[in-house]
Parts: sequence; structure tokens; C-alpha cells
Amino acid sequence: MKVRMKIEATAIGSASTTAWPMPEEEVEDAIVREVLDYIGTKLEVTIAGTTMFLDAWRNPEHWCEDWARKLGVEWEEVPAAVAALLAAAQEGTS
Repeated sequence: MKVRMKIEATAIGSASTTAWPMPEEEVEDAIVREVLDYIGTKLEVTIAGTTMFLDAWRNPEHWCEDWARKLGVEWEEVPAAVAALLAAAQEGTS
């Protein structure tokens, strides 16, 4: 399976930060998590014709208000609406 998407950087500048590995977390994973946390609202991702910032795609429930506004749905409808977008973008790889 594959999912087609478009990724655009909006305004990524430099930053100095620190990665703090969680218990049982590999150092590399902590670094990736920190980088994703930094760029998560600075990358626009378009899937199935809908553009939202990366963090919204990664955690739709947390960004529920943004999704509801974007899609014109009620908050409780957001998980199903985002799942439908992701399903619409999936293509089989046969």
C-alpha cells in the first residue's frame, strides 16, 4: 500500500533544543521525536486534497478544533473524517 502526499515547508528556521530520552526510549528516537515536535506545525502536508500541518495529521484528536474548522464537522466527527481522508489516499501496490 502507498499513500500519496505533498509536503511543503512554511517557515522552518534554526533552533537550539535538547532531546530528553524517556525511560526505555532509544537516544535516536528521542532526537527524532524532538525534531518532529519542532517542525510539526511548520510543515504543511496535503493528503486527499486536504492540507494541514504535520502535527494535525500525527495527532488528530489533539488538534480536533483545527480539524473541525477545516473540515466543517463537529469535534466528535474528526477522527472518522481524518480516517476517511487517509483511506481515500491509500493505493494498493500490486
